[in-house]
Amino acid sequence: MLMRNTSTGDFEVFEVSYNNITNIALLGTVGLDWKVGGFGDFNADGRTDMMLQNIHTGGLEAYNISHDAIIGAAYMGVTGLDWKIAGFGDFFNHGHDDMMMRNVNNGSIYTYDISGNHINSATYMGIVGAECEPVIVLDNRDVMHFGLLVHCRMILRTIARPGNHRHKDAAKCWNHQQAAKW
Repeated sequence: MLMRNTSTGDFEVFEVSYNNITNIALLGTVGLDWKVGGFGDFNADGRTDMMLQNIHTGGLEAYNISHDAIIGAAYMGVTGLDWKIAGFGDFFNHGHDDMMMRNVNNGSIYTYDISGNHINSATYMGIVGAECEPVIVLDNRDVMHFGLLVHCRMILRTIARPGNHRHKDAAKCWNHQQAAKW
């Protein structure tokens, strides 16, 4: 289990076995203006790394982790404050994790090809609607066709109220070309 001290920025790894904490290790300290975006293998070493996004600039930084310690960091660029991390997966089918980001203002989705702690390219996937929010991102390791599963409050309200004419707005939230194929 990974915990963060909200006063100091310390990350601590809690090892748990049979519902008991068996060890606690200080992973490292990161400034409080960096928010955890998720985890994946960004430097292709087979170990889980951590991606953080700066809440003031939108900057991205990958932290390489080995044996309960941050062993390296790579600044990956700035996306802007209107772009939020939606998830990670092997979207480019090359054996390590890439990143999916969503524009919170218009719902645009991009996938970023990451290898060696560098963003190599970005691919526009389409728009799912600004009123939608990511719930889970699945890649080709999880389902035959990767995609973004979104939760849309508008769709839920429309389903809950038969005859509600807001279904046209709800359709903006779910487009079969941009969503996971089940």
